[in-house]
Amino acid sequence: MKAIISQKLFPACVIVSSVYIPTPVVRPKSKFKVKFGLKVSCYLQYFWVYFYIDGKEVYKNWGFHILPGVYEHEVELTAPAEEGKHKLKVITDQEIAEGLPGKTIEFYVGTPTAGYGFLEVTSEPDGASVYINDNFIGVTPLIEKIKVGHYTLKIIKKGYEPVERMIVIAENKITRVHVKLKEISQPENRKWIYSLFAGVAGIATGILAGYAKRKGYHEIALAKAKEIIKRR
Repeated sequence: MKAIISQKLFPACVIVSSVYIPTPVVRPKSKFKVKFGLKVSCYLQYFWVYFYIDGKEVYKNWGFHILPGVYEHEVELTAPAEEGKHKLKVITDQEIAEGLPGKTIEFYVGTPTAGYGFLEVTSEPDGASVYINDNFIGVTPLIEKIKVGHYTLKIIKKGYEPVERMIVIAENKITRVHVKLKEISQPENRKWIYSLFAGVAGIATGILAGYAKRKGYHEIALAKAKEIIKRR
């Protein structure tokens, strides 16, 4: 309850609006750059920014902005030693205090491998299911190491129109796919059915109301008849 009240009365003035790794495939233990944007909504804001890789804090720094706006920053991190997919999370101290999630993206640690390339898929909004030749590989945003070849890519999210594309994975190259998902509009025939149901419900309500009214008149007449008999 305290967190909810705090979030409504004192919203975070500095939040992470974007995170981007120029090269989302890095070598083990190598240095790589991370670009991120901060959205500042208040004046004279002092803040801390924390960086986590796979849930472990790897870097933190403080900052200060005088005016509201969106500010771009860049830091250098060290890649993990383990090859494979990793998650980078960037969050401010104000987001932590308000229970906000910050921003999380995936990146890949590995060395060039003959016969393989990389596929990076992002979507607006996030959380869409990604399929390669009808095989589920994860949800957006994601990056996967895939054999060289031609594939059918499908991006699916409930409530949105599915997207299907043909892609080519080249050796030691990154194939990037970004889609803006379109919400599914309500079909016209479904609107017609809803209108029909509404009309039927209205008629039924009228019949029941008329029956109740007639029943009320009947009860009044019966009461009056009993009263006349009693007087006689």
